[in-house]
Amino acid sequence: MVASRKQQKKIFVSQPTLSRSIKNLETKLKVDLFERSTRKLILTDAGILVYQ
Repeated sequence: MVASRKQQKKIFVSQPTLSRSIKNLETKLKVDLFERSTRKLILTDAGILVYQ
């Protein structure tokens, strides 16, 4: 997963650290939080629930 530079600046975390943290959370929850493609990153229904 790739986090944008804008996202990285908002939370002051590097892209690899942010991606690893999100992947770890998905593993713990046993659900995908994002639909990933080469150009887009979209929250899944589960991702929306976690975000709220």
